[in-house]
Amino acid sequence: MAASSLLCYLLLVCLLVVCSLSSPCTAATGSADGGGNLTAGFTRVNLRESQFVVQKPWDVPLDQRYEFAGGVRRMWVFATDKPGSPFHPGGARTEIKINKIYTSGVWQFEGDMYVPPARRAPL
Repeated sequence: MAASSLLCYLLLVCLLVVCSLSSPCTAATGSADGGGNLTAGFTRVNLRESQFVVQKPWDVPLDQRYEFAGGVRRMWVFATDKPGSPFHPGGARTEIKINKIYTSGVWQFEGDMYVPPARRAPL
């Protein structure tokens, strides 16, 4: 049961990461209006595909843990997965890293997430 809960939790975390990165990031260009619009004062910034770096189990081909089709990024994580490197601990995970260095400003990522009902797990 614990391994199943961990797998579901890791899948949820990966989906959050994917969904937050599947939409362009935005950068603050002014102050928010305070009217409840969380994106007020931000300007849309499109990222190049080369700026999305997938980190996946070291012993599994990329296409077995990641897919980008129709504007949707999907990742899979299994409880038996190894970390990203045989020399680096960290447990089972598949993640996307944004390969962009931000040196100033306030940045916001926005995205949507879908978790199939069979994948529910406590957070």
